[in-house]
Amino acid sequence: MKRLQTIFLFFILSGCSQIELHNSEVYTIVEESSSYPGGLHAWYSYIKEEMNYPRQAIRMGIEGRVFVQFVVEKDGYLSNIHVVERIGAGCDEEAQRIVQNSGKWNPAKMGGQPVRHQLILPILFKLPD
Repeated sequence: MKRLQTIFLFFILSGCSQIELHNSEVYTIVEESSSYPGGLHAWYSYIKEEMNYPRQAIRMGIEGRVFVQFVVEKDGYLSNIHVVERIGAGCDEEAQRIVQNSGKWNPAKMGGQPVRHQLILPILFKLPD
């Protein structure tokens, strides 16, 4: 009977660890946040280098922030990229393109393990003075 309980307990614990390993929960609050390789300075440099200010927005004098929401997956790749706050005139599509082309990020961590992490980041559109 003791051996049967031990085997049963082993299967229960094995099942729990499988659930933990396949956890697909998306976190918004984490112990260690996901980040662009090189940090914020590198992220802003990437945006500056990559941005093509839309001609329509220039003609219309459109400035502002486009907020893009996305998930940094456990492997660092991005998914579920979409604009949550728009300013129009082509800026929304450009902001989404910038995030989509940003490559692999450093994943967030909980308990030292990589987790899926949802972020919302602003992309600033400002015309030169």
